[in-house]
Amino acid sequence: MPLNKTRLSNRFIKHSAEEKGHELLLESDARNLGFDITTATPTPAAKAFHQSLYYWLGHGSSLGLMGWVLALEGFAVRNVPAVYKRCSLAYGPRATSFLRVHSEEDPDHLEKAFEALRDFNQEDTELITKTLQQYGATYGNILKDMENDLLWDEFPRPSMGSESMRTYIH
Repeated sequence: MPLNKTRLSNRFIKHSAEEKGHELLLESDARNLGFDITTATPTPAAKAFHQSLYYWLGHGSSLGLMGWVLALEGFAVRNVPAVYKRCSLAYGPRATSFLRVHSEEDPDHLEKAFEALRDFNQEDTELITKTLQQYGATYGNILKDMENDLLWDEFPRPSMGSESMRTYIH
């Protein structure tokens, strides 16, 4: 992180601490659904979503990570409460802890990310906007994969009537 971005560096450190252990929630939820997450194969979109972070860290500007954060946290604030409500009704609380945390305990992450943006100049803001668009599109592809049953083969799908999952995600 550039030396003149101390507030952003501090925010990334705090955010990392806040996210620590979330993967364990996901593993537990999957296990409670009868699914062994270690056998899951990430889709190409999911791989691109995470592997491209190495580009920003090693070759691009580490500020590009901010677009990734904004895409994830923005999606969580806008969509996860409704997804959590539907899934908790279908599967119960033991299989939806990851969604609960992201819908009830983490909404301030987006606000904190926007606070960190105050330190950016026009060039930084343009880069972050581009990476936000990139990661928003890539995350959209992950969701399309889910909707197309690429990730739902191993455990039961919640009953959603005639409405598609997209209704609850967008």
